[in-house]
Amino acid sequence: MSEGSLNVKPTGITNFDKILGGGLPAGWFIALRGGAGVGKTTLAIQFLLEGILKYHDPGLLVTFNEPLPALNAIMRNYGWDLQGLQDMGELSVLDFSSTEMGIMQQASRLREASLDYVTQKIIDEVRRLGVNRLVIDPLNTFSLLFRDLFEVRKELHRVIGILWQEKCTTLAVYENTDDAVTDVQNPQFSTEDFLSYGVINLQYMLVNSSRERAIEILKMRGMNHSKRVHPFAITTKGIDIKVDKPIDFSKR
Repeated sequence: MSEGSLNVKPTGITNFDKILGGGLPAGWFIALRGGAGVGKTTLAIQFLLEGILKYHDPGLLVTFNEPLPALNAIMRNYGWDLQGLQDMGELSVLDFSSTEMGIMQQASRLREASLDYVTQKIIDEVRRLGVNRLVIDPLNTFSLLFRDLFEVRKELHRVIGILWQEKCTTLAVYENTDDAVTDVQNPQFSTEDFLSYGVINLQYMLVNSSRERAIEILKMRGMNHSKRVHPFAITTKGIDIKVDKPIDFSKR
């Protein structure tokens, strides 16, 4: 399988595209994982905004933890106007962080009702706007709507199939609950990883006695992606990946 047959489209984040091997295949469901504060939401929203501003790709942000007003305030630090893009109809936001989730819980105590409500609302919005880029942040909270691992796998598999049919490329953000994944010699994988077409790991690493953010493409089916761990910084313009300066573990 070649990159050409995968309908690879650039994300618009220059050095991100370089380590991905050109971009992300249209319609793929990608797990974007990492610990708290490492930059997952920043990278995910940058992916949405670059799609809108450079390629006119309609975007959808589904937020479960961070209320939209707080996100708007944080993203303004990068010069990103989420509200403005919403007003222009180029970005849609489903905010399940507080009010929406409260309405669901009051309407029914059954998990099935909440689950159907959330998944159908996401799918309906993707189809209504012709969304090309979707961010779910975080997937951990979405998974809490299920009774067990089998239900998680079953529903995620169904949703991933629908998003692929709609040619909607998805970054599904989720929090790692421990530091085991920072062991690059023995990465750990979750249910979300196995179901996803690709896995991108963000982490803090100890480099020369200081903490440094790093990004690694753990899985990207059929893509000639970088196999190295690359340091990155969060700047006033978003994520800046040091593509030409991978971390050399032989010197650690």
